[in-house]
Amino acid sequence: MTTMALLYLDLKDAFQTEWCCLCYEMARATLKYMRYFVREGKADGQVWAGLLRSRGLCHRHALVMLRAEVSEYGDGLSTGTLYDWLLDDLLRTIQKEDPGAGQAAWRNIFRRDGEPIPAAQRLAERLTPSGPCQACVHLDEYEASAAWGFQRFVSPSRGEAEFRDGFEAAAPLCLPHFRAVLREAEDGGTLDYLVQAQARKLHDLSRELKEYLRKHNYQYSHEPMGREKDSWRRTLRAFVGQMPDEATGLRGRVVRGRAGDGASPAGGGPPRDGGEGHGPAERERP
Repeated sequence: MTTMALLYLDLKDAFQTEWCCLCYEMARATLKYMRYFVREGKADGQVWAGLLRSRGLCHRHALVMLRAEVSEYGDGLSTGTLYDWLLDDLLRTIQKEDPGAGQAAWRNIFRRDGEPIPAAQRLAERLTPSGPCQACVHLDEYEASAAWGFQRFVSPSRGEAEFRDGFEAAAPLCLPHFRAVLREAEDGGTLDYLVQAQARKLHDLSRELKEYLRKHNYQYSHEPMGREKDSWRRTLRAFVGQMPDEATGLRGRVVRGRAGDGASPAGGGPPRDGGEGHGPAERERP
């Protein structure tokens, strides 16, 4: 099965959640890639060189790696091996600074008068990453492909009605992914559909949020909350996308129509991350 065919199926699965479908797909793809990364993804020489330049992974992907390794192996051997090497390099970099800069200068590093200490500036510059996080490089490329695929799947002229029907019943795209999809739109019909569908979804969300706020007025506080009870959370997600816990732990998944009950999508468990498509195939740890 091709990468785009798998993306099509994954996005249709994501329509059953309360997430932006591209956020959900990227959470799935991120977890899959980081599982691969802790197994064998660091073996490539170019990746090692990139990790040196970036001083390891970014904050977000380091958190995902921690979860991936613990869930896969129950220990931290792969992470420990990688960061032992990075820590050695970090220590070498710190110790390269000429001690002749003067102990008095280092003792006064927190002084508020005068110019910054040149030795401290040089060291800070050497400690600054000179390249991007290697996971970001890989996943940013996949995210751009996913945005292009989404606009193709919903296109009135090139896509499928079944996919559009699924999207009509799904959560709105978050603002970052809506922008990304708009940048990939290939024709006016696709653009018109995207704008109209997103506007309908945001109008629905706005009504739910206003109902949530109304029921917090003391005059109506006796009325039970319905689906609007988590509209404030879904509105925030519509602006920023994934929340940090969702990005690292794939939490917060609920079946549409059962908001807040903690249910998982049909089938339960984390999103599908096996098989052909995004990222290299995973092998058992030697």
